[in-house]
Amino acid sequence: MRKSPKILQKIIFIASLFSLIIFMICYPQETYSAAEKAISSWWTVVLPSLLPFFIASELLLRMGGAHLLGYFLEPFMRPIFHLPGSAGVALVLGYTAGFPTGAAITAGLYKEGLCTREEGERLLAFTNNASPLFIIITVCATILNRPQLGIFLAVVHYSLNLLFGILLGILSKKKATTTSFPGAEKHSLLAVLPRETPPLGTVCKEAVSKSLANLATIGGFMVAFSVLITMLHISGGEHIFSLLLLPFCKILGIDTTLLAGAINGFWEITLGVQTTASLNGPLPDTVALIAAILAWSGISIQMQIAAIATPAGLRLKTYFFSRLLQCILAPLTVLCFFPAIPTGSMTTTTPVVISAGEIILLYWQLLALSFLLLAAMATAGATIRLLQKIR
Repeated sequence: MRKSPKILQKIIFIASLFSLIIFMICYPQETYSAAEKAISSWWTVVLPSLLPFFIASELLLRMGGAHLLGYFLEPFMRPIFHLPGSAGVALVLGYTAGFPTGAAITAGLYKEGLCTREEGERLLAFTNNASPLFIIITVCATILNRPQLGIFLAVVHYSLNLLFGILLGILSKKKATTTSFPGAEKHSLLAVLPRETPPLGTVCKEAVSKSLANLATIGGFMVAFSVLITMLHISGGEHIFSLLLLPFCKILGIDTTLLAGAINGFWEITLGVQTTASLNGPLPDTVALIAAILAWSGISIQMQIAAIATPAGLRLKTYFFSRLLQCILAPLTVLCFFPAIPTGSMTTTTPVVISAGEIILLYWQLLALSFLLLAAMATAGATIRLLQKIR
């Protein structure tokens, strides 16, 4: 009897898959267009943006860079988040580069023994966010045509994630008094760095291979969910999800005319934001729903993160709980503070048009800023450790 729910789940999944295949056969042009759009986005934006960064991150982890940074970031991460100093790398880069960067770095930290499983699962829960460029430029300036809302929406998104990370640290049952990597409590930097590292050629080859594999997985999910959403729209299956999301909108007091945006945002973040903005609902409700979509991040992104974290041995229960909780708190926070935010007029705001190349350039500049922030934090941490020695 215990196996019957799992068998039923498999039957439902197989039946749904057969239905999807039938619709794909019946609508080949729509299937091709959806896949082509996803591949184009992956090829022109995602691949050139993330590949150099993924390779650099892998090299940083494998050559001992995270060990060294963790030694100096410990005075910040342990008191605030109850996490080892090396987690600061995932925190800073996860907040600047956007998902699934936080998952990739967290999985690498756990594999390298720089954090425990429990610490990795907590870190995973609050370091996978939408990038500032996506929120400020794509969402607010380009889609909503209200760039003045960018900072407000970003502050809501990141502050709730940080707050959740702090609360997870407070509520953590594991009372760790030591850091997660060998030699962290020693005062010698030589004790912190790994004793042996593979040859540079081997490390580079593995870094490139792993980065390409992760990005190929991300691209596959983008294509799959693009086709899935298109087929749901054609078949009318999205109306079923509207019945499920209707109570959510009513509880939060969001205009139910925006349900189509909530449905698309449940599956894919960008499409959800675009649909929500196109429905011309009340501005506070529109921004609140977009905040909820950003918090939830879409099943597509969640599956990308799962594909990276699960093979490393990290469970996703805490991550999914954090997405659900923030999905509720984010729109409530927006509705609470929105009356005090100057929104401007959409008719007098010049639309922002930015090319893929300009987005990539801004993305790299943001990453450079994040590494400078890491360097500043490491310098401050070194100063704190030096003062502790003197005392």
